[in-house]
Amino acid sequence: NYHLCFVNDGSKDNTLDVLNKMQRETPNRVSIVDVKKNAGKAAAVRSGARYLFNREDIDYIGFIDADLSTDFKDFKKLVDTLHNNDELTMVYGSRGKGEGQIERNVLRKLFSQIVKLFIFMILGLPIEDTQCGAKVFKRDIIPLAYDKQFLTRWLFDVEIFLRMKKHFG
Repeated sequence: NYHLCFVNDGSKDNTLDVLNKMQRETPNRVSIVDVKKNAGKAAAVRSGARYLFNREDIDYIGFIDADLSTDFKDFKKLVDTLHNNDELTMVYGSRGKGEGQIERNVLRKLFSQIVKLFIFMILGLPIEDTQCGAKVFKRDIIPLAYDKQFLTRWLFDVEIFLRMKKHFG
């Protein structure tokens, strides 16, 4: 029930061939944005969101990480939540709240906690997992979230939340 947009971020292997094959098999359900030079996840997500925004047949635009760390069933729950609540313009996932737990060494866990605290101080919002690679937006909010280039390649999610906070308060 989804239209999938894959962004090839300057890969040098056969990724584009694989994506083209998928698109040939389901041309009405798969789009490919081919970015010739690697620009990072932030630019790839932005490219895909802007491409999908230009399609008038799509009401919700979201992304999940390519490693599928967010299950499609969970992604469906995000879409359903957004669809069923007119007051929301965006929903996002949060890792580590379900049955599975993320295993990390002590230093990585400490570093992660410091980053979370820093992000909380910047945002001033009680968001536990800004970096979770699962977010869905109503189409009309895409220009606000994605028109401007991101300043960072890795913390673009925080920039999205900052843009939303600036706009909505």
